[in-house]
Amino acid sequence: MKRFYDWLGEEAVGRKIWWYIFLFVIGNLIYCSVVIYLLQCIGVHLHERKNLGISFVTWSFFFLLLIDLAFEELFFRIPLIIPITLSWSTRAILLYAIPFSIVFGLLHGGFLNILIQGVAGFGLCILALKCGGLQGRPVRGFLVAYIAHVLFDITIFAIVFFQGTHTI
Repeated sequence: MKRFYDWLGEEAVGRKIWWYIFLFVIGNLIYCSVVIYLLQCIGVHLHERKNLGISFVTWSFFFLLLIDLAFEELFFRIPLIIPITLSWSTRAILLYAIPFSIVFGLLHGGFLNILIQGVAGFGLCILALKCGGLQGRPVRGFLVAYIAHVLFDITIFAIVFFQGTHTI
């Protein structure tokens, strides 16, 4: 009997990597939109919106974003190497990733952020595992997760910027 996570064992290569990155970004955008909408419908807001002004879109901002995301990926995805090198089962590795995903969400704003950033962090773990991590290429898996994370965050900032409100 095939388990739901067995598909992770076959490494994504070539265009499939970009397909998985695209699925992560679009899927996460849809998921985040639905969760935020549902939370707002019941009167829950994740955080105060801050007016960053138009100056937030600068080269230094993007440079800092790239560095920040690199450290996030190093801290939250590289620990997956430990159970992989110890030859844990895929199920055990996924269970090992859950606490890191919860902390990822908490550090993005609090308990409710587990519903958004925590789930996204788990998605990035799955992406890292599918695109090299489980197949003995942890650096490749890390880079794929990093690229997906960067593209997602840039997409969010672009949406906010082009809405004309310049607030997040």
